[in-house]
Order: sequence, then C-alpha cells, then structure tokens
Amino acid sequence: MAVTARLLRHSDGEWVHMDCRTELADDGIGLTHGTLSDPDGRVGVVDQPLVVRRR
Repeated sequence: MAVTARLLRHSDGEWVHMDCRTELADDGIGLTHGTLSDPDGRVGVVDQPLVVRRR
C-alpha cells in the first residue's frame, strides 16, 4: 500500500508539522489522513490506506 502526498506549496523552513487521524473498521480496513502545515499555514495532506491483521 502506498502513501499519497498532495502539496499546495513549498514549506517555509525545514520543519513541517503533521496532524494525523486514523480510522479503522471492524474488519481491519482503515485509513490514515494527515494535514501538513508550517508557521504560515497548511502545506498539504497525506493519506495512506491500512490493513490491520493479527500476527
């Protein structure tokens, strides 16, 4: 599974904050979504599909 990043602009500086949320369904399928930001505001978003199983 792949991570998809979509950027609105270049970040201002070398540090970027990522605020993430993960949602899981009862069958182990899920999605992680993150918002990327810097001191000037939103830079972009990141999404990743998930499959969670017992080992």
